[in-house]
Amino acid sequence: RACCRDREGARTGERTGRYKEARARATTLATDAAAVGFGPLVAETLLARGELEEQDGDLAAALATLADAAHAAGAARDDATSAKVLLALVGVHVEKGEAQAALALGVAADSAVEREHDPGLAADLAVQLGMAHDAAGDDQAQRFLESALALRQAQDPSTVAVAEILNKLGGLAARRGDDAKARTDYEAALKIVSEQLGRDHPATAITHANLCYLDA
Repeated sequence: RACCRDREGARTGERTGRYKEARARATTLATDAAAVGFGPLVAETLLARGELEEQDGDLAAALATLADAAHAAGAARDDATSAKVLLALVGVHVEKGEAQAALALGVAADSAVEREHDPGLAADLAVQLGMAHDAAGDDQAQRFLESALALRQAQDPSTVAVAEILNKLGGLAARRGDDAKARTDYEAALKIVSEQLGRDHPATAITHANLCYLDA
């Protein structure tokens, strides 16, 4: 029961933008899972902790935790979690500005995701590859992000995942000087995050700021 409470507490903290609180909960959950010794649960909790460390800006900790998650998932032969860990690692390398490392990991992630036949994972991979190509300075980012958007909208057009992709597409449009397209994407993203997360969530504030930059 304590494990379930910590898991729900971590999820609640993430949904409300209280990343430090969620990270502390996830750390407790990972420790408890290790004590139980059930491999797939250990891998899942380490993945959750690593993702929260990334959201909290601690990229070094995120890399270390996700490496542990990859080892745990591999030992447990948990292919689904292994694919998710690879995707998370791609994202951390993008955040660190290590585009080539991200793209190299993307090759392994692509194979892992293909085996799972999961449209959500395929969309997440397309997002991460889009951002890796953007960081590398090539012209492939738009194609990957549009593919991710189509996959996510086919599942549910009103999810936060859709808003995150719209924000990224808006950023690409703004950088190439297409302010009208950027505004359309940002406004669509803002509508979703405001409804799903509330006005006080960091994601809502970021989207507001993106719109403000267009008017500066």
